[in-house]
Amino acid sequence: MYALVMSRIAEILVVRGDTGEALRIREEIELVECERTHDDRCKGQALVAIAEILIEQGQPDRALRRIEGELVPLVDRLDDTSLQAQARTWQADALHRLGRTQRAVRLVRDEIVPRYRDLGDEQGEAIAVSLLADIDADAGRVDAAIKTMREKVLPAFRRGTHKLNIVRGQFQLADM
Repeated sequence: MYALVMSRIAEILVVRGDTGEALRIREEIELVECERTHDDRCKGQALVAIAEILIEQGQPDRALRRIEGELVPLVDRLDDTSLQAQARTWQADALHRLGRTQRAVRLVRDEIVPRYRDLGDEQGEAIAVSLLADIDADAGRVDAAIKTMREKVLPAFRRGTHKLNIVRGQFQLADM
């Protein structure tokens, strides 16, 4: 329960912009507790959160090493489709930020979107597709990016119970 409370504190710190302290909590408290209790699902969730913070801090290279070295092997072993989709979404985001866009696009199209479809998670799929729009926009294909957002991303959130906030090229979901 302690790790759960600390996890929530880390989430609040990220919102406040204190990513350094949030990362410390995730790595030194939450991740350690997950490992101590041999809870691999908890560990996977912690690693997803750590990757998100590292990317937000402008460290996509470090995030990618953690994702590919620890997170992806773990979630594949767990056979947890939802956690696999989340892990690979952050992997694609890190790849994109490192300029490895072709691999990011393949990952989104070939692995992430199908996983979200299998789950019936329309909002998750829309978030993954919004990464393709980001890639288009960064490549100067602004019209294609806007079309993707209008035709594929926004409708998913209009039908769902979430609101999509796009801030500095990142996404954040909030319950409505």
